[in-house]
Amino acid sequence: MKDVPPSHFLEQFSKDLANPNVTDLSQLKWVFDGKKVPADFKSKMMEEIKKIEVRDDVCKKFKMKDLGGLINEIGNEFDNIFLIGK
Repeated sequence: MKDVPPSHFLEQFSKDLANPNVTDLSQLKWVFDGKKVPADFKSKMMEEIKKIEVRDDVCKKFKMKDLGGLINEIGNEFDNIFLIGK
């Protein structure tokens, strides 16, 4: 995969987090082609996720007191959110 994370990732991921129908991180699923994922996929993705900006109410929706907590929780749930297909 040339672009990890994909172009417009932060914009789309922010929209996913803000979606009123998404109330738990387990509802988020991004699937990537395993043949195109680089070895440093997780670190590159987390580097980008650390740049995310969402409103406080989005953090609270996921029971996080602040953005730092939400980013940490995304890191903890990374392998459940970002799936690598075969």
